Amino acid sequence: MTKKSAGRQARDAHLADNTGWDDLQRTAAALSDSLNFELAGLSLFFSQEPLMAVVSEDQRPRVMNALEALKADNQVFNRLHSDLFAKHQHKAGRIKTTEEAYFAQEIYTAYLDVAARYEQTSTPLLTYLNGVRETVEARVIEIEGQFEEARRKAAQEQAAADATASPEEAPAAAPEQQDPQA
Repeated sequence: MTKKSAGRQARDAHLADNTGWDDLQRTAAALSDSLNFELAGLSLFFSQEPLMAVVSEDQRPRVMNALEALKADNQVFNRLHSDLFAKHQHKAGRIKTTEEAYFAQEIYTAYLDVAARYEQTSTPLLTYLNGVRETVEARVIEIEGQFEEARRKAAQEQAAADATASPEEAPAAAPEQQDPQA
């Protein structure tokens, strides 16, 4: 019997000990998460009426159009992902043959292509929507600060008014707070 070449020995060793299909399943799951994570967060954020009220009136249609465009792109890329996933969804464990290895590599490359195309398509929309979201969040924090400052000032004014009020103007103490020796 002839001795196997080093290349064949390496291939056989790799085929004997790999997790190729499981790795491809993880790649599919990671891409699915990537396709859906930011869209879900932005959709939830911009569906909140009090937050949309902070967006300027003239910018709201643009925000909604960008969100709808992102959703449409997302549907296309999720369909591509589903088509790829259908090719290997029932496979698990190790890749057993060179043909399976080539097939898995082809699918993996297609996943990379989908991810790159999605990034090219979605990045401008995500950048715009995340910028608007950050502006809204900053404005909400500013409004909360102004509200807290107004509340603090009102409490100080009330305390000053209570301190300068004559005993007749001061509110009567509750019965349990009155001095029992009086």
